Amino acid sequence: MKQPQNQQQRENNDQRQWREGYYAFVAHGIGKMHYTPAENGKDARYAVREIMPKEGKPYYGVKISALRGSKSDPQYSQIDVTVSADAKVLKTLEIINDRAVALLEETGNRQTVNVRFIIGDVNAKTPFMLGEKYVSTIGGCLLDITHAWLGKEAIVKPTDEESSNENEAA
Repeated sequence: MKQPQNQQQRENNDQRQWREGYYAFVAHGIGKMHYTPAENGKDARYAVREIMPKEGKPYYGVKISALRGSKSDPQYSQIDVTVSADAKVLKTLEIINDRAVALLEETGNRQTVNVRFIIGDVNAKTPFMLGEKYVSTIGGCLLDITHAWLGKEAIVKPTDEESSNENEAA
């Protein structure tokens, strides 16, 4: 019996990690992008924010609320991720932001941007106080956004090749 291509790719990746002595914790999910309003002379952003550490090089970060649980009682986990230096990921985030901000300016209504994402190097972050309760977040590196929707409008869709791979796996 022929294995679906995605399953075969995962097995090949697992074997490569075993040979190289390095293991990656990768997670796939669906969630929503966080919105950052305009402030201190910076534009409103739906996706990327530039992070300027006191030491080291600046980098980009994104907050995603990952959906989990049942459809009847959905829950969200906060994920604060750095953005991989992959030009495709940065371009995808730019497309999402530009379309979402343009719609906000046209209608005055802030829309939820839903995404299907892949993060790697998943890790737990130190809980922090928000109001009167502790909030836990998950960290990682954003590897890809395969789909994005603004309301019912698809902003980012997989290429034909990626679609056929998903259909073969189904």
